[in-house]
Amino acid sequence: MFRNNLSNLMNASLLYFKNYLRKAKSIETTAAVSDIGQHLLELVLITTGHVCKVSYKQLGKHIQQMIEKTV
Repeated sequence: MFRNNLSNLMNASLLYFKNYLRKAKSIETTAAVSDIGQHLLELVLITTGHVCKVSYKQLGKHIQQMIEKTV
């Protein structure tokens, strides 16, 4: 029972976080790289503990947008 409740709590936390990100559009946070794959980086967000996977393609687009804003 405890394990089931913990699983439900983690799922609710993830759903809340995804909803928060959708509304905020973007956030600035600190993350640590936990795994480097061929197409993806796996990050752990320090402030929340959530694990995210980011493709290099998405990351490249974001960096390009940041460069364009500063020029």
